Amino acid sequence: DLSTLLLIHDSYGLPADVILMLVQYAASSGKGNMRYIEKVALNWADEGITTHMQAEEKLQQLTDMGRAWHTVQRAAGLPERAPTEREKGYAACWVLQWKFSPAMLKLAYDRCVDATGVFKANYMNKILERWHREGISTSEQAQAETKQRREARKEANQPSFDLEAYERDSLFDTIGGNH
Repeated sequence: DLSTLLLIHDSYGLPADVILMLVQYAASSGKGNMRYIEKVALNWADEGITTHMQAEEKLQQLTDMGRAWHTVQRAAGLPERAPTEREKGYAACWVLQWKFSPAMLKLAYDRCVDATGVFKANYMNKILERWHREGISTSEQAQAETKQRREARKEANQPSFDLEAYERDSLFDTIGGNH
């Protein structure tokens, strides 16, 4: 373990205080093994995180993303599990950027599962992305939007001709003299 920490310091260029912050974060999140710490240290070095302030900002970002995922998890009733990187990114966007409430997350989750049968983060993202773009932030607005979309689909599926008028004015009727 000490040789890994020395490697992080000497080869990756992370100062001791940043390494200690990383180790503390890893331990507090239940990932205190040296392979994880080394992997994160390498990522931090690649991102240029070499100061105490940069490490604090990165840890705050990671903490916020974790909280965002837990908000989505609780709202949707998902089982306790580690999210994928994509799921963490979606959750951060939905909760931290777009500021969707747990009620709206639950509604989007329900629509996702109703349509697909399972939780699909990318499908749920499309729903929330549309709501964000259209300024939909309450369940009432979402229900109105759904009703509007259904009506638009109904209109789009209506025949563009009058079948009775077609039959009345049919060429076959005029040829036979039944007009």
